[in-house]
Amino acid sequence: MKHQQAAQQGFKGLVFALSLSASALAAAQTGVTTEQVMGFRFFETKPYLKDMSRVYVGAGFTNDLIHGYTEAPTRYGNVYAKVGRFFSGNGFAGQAGWRYPYAIGENSSSGVYVGGFVGHVSSDSYAGNKYNRLGAAAELSWLRADKQRLSVISLGLGFGQGKGDGMGNNKDRPTPVILFGYSLGVGL
Repeated sequence: MKHQQAAQQGFKGLVFALSLSASALAAAQTGVTTEQVMGFRFFETKPYLKDMSRVYVGAGFTNDLIHGYTEAPTRYGNVYAKVGRFFSGNGFAGQAGWRYPYAIGENSSSGVYVGGFVGHVSSDSYAGNKYNRLGAAAELSWLRADKQRLSVISLGLGFGQGKGDGMGNNKDRPTPVILFGYSLGVGL
């Protein structure tokens, strides 16, 4: 029982530390004071759409995936899709995801967003054949947005699928992945 309480307190401390770090980053980048940002709570921040375009189109990279990119801000958060190719992969790869503001400035859509995505997370080889590993990840993103452009830096943590031999034997286990990405889009 004591261990469970200690684990809960440790988790609460970790969440608070991550929240404080994200809030300090948002305060430094948006000009909003730290006190104003610290008043935000998860999912109580509403998307601010007045200074954003309806759709952004651009390009970027996520680890070794070079991709074309589109993102659409909505009142439910931002949805996006990436289509491209891994440097060492086989064929096309893609990702689809969603982001919601965690800490943004007043009258601004720039700030820290949380979300997740599904799709191809890495390229790999199995039994001498190249393939794109499917998976899913949670992500923390920094968005800088206005009507003309959207710049996104993101960090994701997730898992990629294991690969079997076609006989029901999983020879390659699911793999944890850390994803770093940057995308730059222009508003349409």
